[in-house]
Amino acid sequence: MSKFYHYRKPTVVRAKGGWYVKYYYRVPVEVRHLYLNSAGKPKIWERFRIKDDINKRKGADREAYAEWLRDQIEESLKMGYNPFSPEKELVELNTYEAPETSELDATSALNLFLEKWKDKGLEPLSYAKYVRYVNRLIDWL
Repeated sequence: MSKFYHYRKPTVVRAKGGWYVKYYYRVPVEVRHLYLNSAGKPKIWERFRIKDDINKRKGADREAYAEWLRDQIEESLKMGYNPFSPEKELVELNTYEAPETSELDATSALNLFLEKWKDKGLEPLSYAKYVRYVNRLIDWL
């Protein structure tokens, strides 16, 4: 007996307009009437495209990140993630350890923002722009 899947395996699409990870998920019967195709009939499958910073990267880094993202999406789908049911959303564990106090002042929050965005793989000029804007805002505060 074959196993029944609610999704089709994610794939990396390398299009002119940008790269993304594409997967299809079976539309639940309860909400199928809300998802219509161009002929006005209910869809059986809904396509999802996830870009999530792929196009901010270049070369081998882009390829590696796209493959990693595809694997993460597939793992979440295997574990039961359903894009039509947000209360069951699976999220990757956050490796960042927040300060002991739950409240940050504005300056600390802005510096934390810069720290997090530094590791996003941005171009050096893009990151420099963020630093300039944040420093101007901190001076204004």
